[in-house]
Amino acid sequence: VKEKYQCNYYEALRIVAKDLGLIDGKVNKKQLIIPMPIFEEDKHSEIQIEVKQFTKQELDWWNQFSIKEETLKKFNVFSANTVFLDGEVFSKSSTRSFQFGYYFGKKDGKEVWKIYYPLNKKGKLRFLTNCPKNIIQGVRQLSDQGDILVITKSMKDVMVFHELGISAIAPNSENLFISSNQYNKLKSIYQKIVVIYDNDLPGIRAMNKFRKNNPEMDLNWLWIPRKYNAKDISDLVKSIGFEETKRLVETTKQLLIQ
Repeated sequence: VKEKYQCNYYEALRIVAKDLGLIDGKVNKKQLIIPMPIFEEDKHSEIQIEVKQFTKQELDWWNQFSIKEETLKKFNVFSANTVFLDGEVFSKSSTRSFQFGYYFGKKDGKEVWKIYYPLNKKGKLRFLTNCPKNIIQGVRQLSDQGDILVITKSMKDVMVFHELGISAIAPNSENLFISSNQYNKLKSIYQKIVVIYDNDLPGIRAMNKFRKNNPEMDLNWLWIPRKYNAKDISDLVKSIGFEETKRLVETTKQLLIQ
């Protein structure tokens, strides 16, 4: 919150507390003690979920990005009825609050999850995770050969690229990137590696930072033209449709591998 709003610690607490309805906007430091999940490197918090079948509403939500149920299963995405944090109920699903769990196996005997709350509005909790920082989303679903690999910024975009016939991965957050070792392994498999982040200011800044910090990596840097009014590949599919998006992707692909 401090980074997003460029404010000090107490102002950040005030913004959070106001958004949660705990205060009416007046600063009261005694009231600004808010129990929120904090994940530290030396404490691997425990997240578990009660899995349920995807509802039609949930599948319809994924389908607006042309993500099928088979793809959700392939990438270990589950519908969560209840989310537990360190043994306590943290959140429950409803028709107004979907919650999806991305499962990444186990670490130190504990399940590794990233919980996605897609219907939460801006400023509310969108992700709850105990994933290690260096985890790469979608890497386990990659084939052992290919012509193009996309590095993008979210699991949702990874799955959209999969539907479009393009291999893709995503670091754990938009502020993280692949390591040199990970790059070398991927480069030995794929002819071209393309970075496609959001075309908004944070996305462009992130790509510029990674390009500056990794000059030794042979990468192509692209973003969706703003004339489409879509910041990422998911928005593009939703905006212009799957077939038109696929046509644009294939045209770009041919230009890259010439």
